[in-house]
Amino acid sequence: MEKTVDGTFTDLLETTQNSNDETTAVSLLANYERELQETLTMDDNGDSYRVIFWTYYEPVVERIDDVRRTAGWPFVTPQDC
Repeated sequence: MEKTVDGTFTDLLETTQNSNDETTAVSLLANYERELQETLTMDDNGDSYRVIFWTYYEPVVERIDDVRRTAGWPFVTPQDC
């Protein structure tokens, strides 16, 4: 049985599409991680994990990167060595 994502996660994904709110972006990232963690308990040879990861990885990263650029988050900004 394949896992489906929680409505809260999809709402956050949609909300962050038109917003650079840092709190919402952090919530999105936390919810994405929760969705992935929940798939690890499923007995489907990792199929659900891969589906959730690859379906949502790019949209989540794009939204986090948009907020990072706007807010200037130093902990995810490449630093000169």
